[in-house]
Amino acid sequence: SLCDWSSDVCSSDLILKKLRIAHSLTPKQCVEVFKIGGAEVSKSEVSDYLVGVTHPRFKRLKLDKLEAFCDGLIVIMRGNHFGTQ
Repeated sequence: SLCDWSSDVCSSDLILKKLRIAHSLTPKQCVEVFKIGGAEVSKSEVSDYLVGVTHPRFKRLKLDKLEAFCDGLIVIMRGNHFGTQ
């Protein structure tokens, strides 16, 4: 298994990978999701998050960026409801 759910150990970059696959997002689309969520991320940075941990280009995704990605994905999936009653 890629993620050890029994011990609650799962990295942010692995969660990003799983969300990207589940929603069939390209790296370019991921950049847009980050932007909608409030984080500026380049296409090359997204690629660096998605390569394997042993790859020389691998970059760990920080929690605040994962939160922005999730926020952006939520807005895309159900719309922006901030400020509405």
